[in-house]
Amino acid sequence: MLPIAQIYYISGLGADERVFDFLTIKNINKTYIKWIEPLKNESLNSYSKRLIEQIDLSKEAILIGVPFGGIVA
Repeated sequence: MLPIAQIYYISGLGADERVFDFLTIKNINKTYIKWIEPLKNESLNSYSKRLIEQIDLSKEAILIGVPFGGIVA
């Protein structure tokens, strides 16, 4: 069966992809967004735009985030 969606997971600060270990969603491609080093005095908007580079914008995507990852999503 082909995947029906691309899901990007964004963990909270101080956490990694293991926070999603018990989340089971069938027929998906999953990608974990990696936190990057913020620039000095960088706004959340600017930081989030840099994270987008990890997302394939040519396809529909679902974002799932927990604590701070949810805000960024």
